[in-house]
Amino acid sequence: MSEADPKILDDANTAGCDLSVVVPVHNASATLSQQCDALGSQIWDGRWEIVLVDNRSTDDSLLIAAEAQHRDSRIRIVHASERGGIGYARNVGIAQSFGASIAMCDSDDEVGPGWIAAIGEALKQHQFVTGPIDVHSLNEPWLQRTRGLAIESGSGNFMGMFPFAHSCNVAFQRSLIDTIGGFDETLVNGSDVEFSFRAWHAGIPLHYVEEALVAYRYRDTLRGLWHQARNYARAKPLLMQHFSTFGVVVPASSQWRGWVWLVRKLFFLRTREGRARWVWNAGLRFGHVLGVVAVRRQQRAAPDPT
Repeated sequence: MSEADPKILDDANTAGCDLSVVVPVHNASATLSQQCDALGSQIWDGRWEIVLVDNRSTDDSLLIAAEAQHRDSRIRIVHASERGGIGYARNVGIAQSFGASIAMCDSDDEVGPGWIAAIGEALKQHQFVTGPIDVHSLNEPWLQRTRGLAIESGSGNFMGMFPFAHSCNVAFQRSLIDTIGGFDETLVNGSDVEFSFRAWHAGIPLHYVEEALVAYRYRDTLRGLWHQARNYARAKPLLMQHFSTFGVVVPASSQWRGWVWLVRKLFFLRTREGRARWVWNAGLRFGHVLGVVAVRRQQRAAPDPT
């Protein structure tokens, strides 16, 4: 794990910090400044810091982070440079933060007004909290329709089994890390779901804070939609296999309807909105196949218990 600048770590402003906002950053030059401004405009009576965790960025993200730090003394920059990975970056940020509690958001989204105050106050009474997601503010109408609005209807829910906090809007008392551990660094996607599962399995409820709104940015290119959908779906079979090791019965899910949908909706490819929606769903189907293959490889590589 890399070390942050000792001069920054010795800053007297970090003493008695109530909340650390950890923001993983990887090639986020197009959006990072907006998120930093949204965070910097927050008002709360508590003491808080913003920890920007650079994870091997090759664009101007570090320069933009430094400019934001110059504008706001609450911002610190730390480096997660040993390897790539969102779980790794989150864990580095947590380890190098000073807050009694930790909140997390993403570098390509924007927290809403009052987000930190809502999160900070909720954490005084609850160990694990999340809030609503808004897909309207940062996405054009045609793009909003490509993935539906289910994400706005409350906390996430994994196959009806347990609620989960989306990584773009999650916070917890530091004691939760002591109880269940940090984020799974082996997962390309889904570490927020896996983290929430361990909290749920430990009997720690997820508290939903209506005032803690985050504006979520969809991918707006076919390539971006494909890669994100593929990675999301690939994680699901791996998560299901992982949860079963805890003795949890995971409900079966059918995928054939999704493949039929792709064939029946080929005419969607005629329009921009239709192409985006079709590519997203195709990425989900392909990603699920990759996930199933990965699980079977794990099972074959596992030692025979007999």
